[in-house]
Amino acid sequence: MENICFKKGEIISLILEFYGVENPNINDLLFINEKLLDRSSEYFVQPYAFTLYDENDVRMIEEDIAGMVKDGKHIALKRVYG
Repeated sequence: MENICFKKGEIISLILEFYGVENPNINDLLFINEKLLDRSSEYFVQPYAFTLYDENDVRMIEEDIAGMVKDGKHIALKRVYG
């Protein structure tokens, strides 16, 4: 997924991977923490990988939680590493 447009008109490219959930399609929405989009943030890296959110994972930090609206269905995601 590439070319994410901000309200300011800024365009950036991201490499996104999804595990255990279908990739987003055109008109699906992806919500990720803005720190992951800020090139000056310590959290900014490439690629970002996401899987289904597991509420039993007690090691979660705010920047690792994401969401997607796919075909009208709300999906909770968490960032995975490695």
